[in-house]
Amino acid sequence: MSADTLALVSRRNPNRPQHRGELRRTRLLTALADHLEEHSLADVSVAAVADQAGLARSTFYFYFSSKNEAVTHLLSDIFDQQIATARDVLGCGGDPKHNLSRVLYLTAESWTSQRRQFLAMLDARDADTETRDIWNAWLRRYEVFVADYIDQHLRGDTSSGDLAHALISLNERVLERHLRGHGLDSPDAIHAALEHIWTATIFGTLR
Repeated sequence: MSADTLALVSRRNPNRPQHRGELRRTRLLTALADHLEEHSLADVSVAAVADQAGLARSTFYFYFSSKNEAVTHLLSDIFDQQIATARDVLGCGGDPKHNLSRVLYLTAESWTSQRRQFLAMLDARDADTETRDIWNAWLRRYEVFVADYIDQHLRGDTSSGDLAHALISLNERVLERHLRGHGLDSPDAIHAALEHIWTATIFGTLR
């Protein structure tokens, strides 16, 4: 998690221990992830999460100010891994279009394979201002990374930052609509559509 994003998350409970109680925190997050497999975030009971973790309900609120905050911690590692993977794949040499296609495939696979956790984060984003700020901070990290990549390959005067913002916003909307059941019907369809748009935008050609 970036320093800016960490600050947004951590300021909710500045007294949370940084080096003690990590086992309890992990147990709570694991229990929350389990409950999200069966229920929406709104329907998850904090008491049930704490009970599954073998802890008191008050312990949950010692570590997290709300379910919304807790779910940001579930997603932070996923987002960090996505960026690390994208950096590795795009920097591995070979055909840059193939590498870009691979990153887009892995992104779609990550969202769809962890559908419940992403939906919980999206619901929390829509319900809570601070969670929305954290989500937007994550998107800005993607945009900076993508803008740097565009600068390496794009020919023309269009702002790489503007293009990165538009492409990341496209990914966000397409993937969210798929998860909510009213978008493209499969990860393969998502990958094909995003690959076409990203490749044409950055390289000016599909081949």
